[in-house]
Formats: sequence, structure tokens, C-alpha cells
Amino acid sequence: MPNAAVLSIKCPGVVLIAALFSEVVYARPPMTPPGQAKFYSQAATGDDLKQMLQSFFGPDHRRQVGDYYRDMIAAGRCPPGLYRKRQCVLPDREPDWRLGHPLPRQVARFALPPALVVKLGQPPPGYGYVRVDADVLLIALATGVVIDAITHLGQ
Repeated sequence: MPNAAVLSIKCPGVVLIAALFSEVVYARPPMTPPGQAKFYSQAATGDDLKQMLQSFFGPDHRRQVGDYYRDMIAAGRCPPGLYRKRQCVLPDREPDWRLGHPLPRQVARFALPPALVVKLGQPPPGYGYVRVDADVLLIALATGVVIDAITHLGQ
């Protein structure tokens, strides 16, 4: 065995051999898929972040989100997390997030329905959409920083 010290203990009629490895094996970090490091490095910081804040979602995005959720609620389907007291209720409190700051870990977040993502278009590389309460957010995937928001489901 390479890099091993062999200890031999002799007892009457029994030979005990133990191998003690001098090598320490460390767990490797998971392999990063090709292109993922570049994907995360594209998240904006500093002055780039200030320029991006509130500049991604336009009037068309807000209309599409509003139409999608208005039709969904009118059809009797309430988005997850908004069903309270046997009805669909949009929260009227201050949001648990702030533009330019990381989304707190304890905040419940929901993925947007695929049909809505198709209408909005794919987010830029390194960013993703989430829904928090009645707000649709664009966040940086690497940092969780909130870049832009459509509040009250676009209504």
C-alpha cells in the first residue's frame, strides 16, 4: 500500500496487521458544470447593480403578469401562498424584501408558472424570476439580490 505504515502485533498464534494511512482524504467540492462559473460571474455588483435596479421590467411585463394572475384568480385558482380565509387574498402589508438587497432566506418564494415565464421571456443569464407573496421579482441567482419587481401581481 502506498503511503501506509504497517503495524504488526504478534500474539500467541495470531498475527494482527493493521494499516494506518498517513494520507487524509478530503471531500472535493461538487463539479461545476461547464459554463456555470461564467453564469454566476455575470451577476452585477456595485455601479452595475445601481444601473440595473428597476430597469428590467417594462410596461409589457407588468401587463402580462397582471393579465396572467387576473385570469388565474377569476378562474378560481389562487397562486400558492395567497389562499387565506377561504379566498384568494393579496397581502396589504409592507413587502419582506427591498430592491438592491438580498432576499431574506426565511421569505417564502415560489417559482413562476412556466406559461408565465414564456410570456415574460427568459431572464438574463445569472438571474431568475420568483414570486414572493403578490410580487414577481427578478433576483441575481448567485447573491439573491432583488434587481427589479412587479408588485401586487401587476394590478
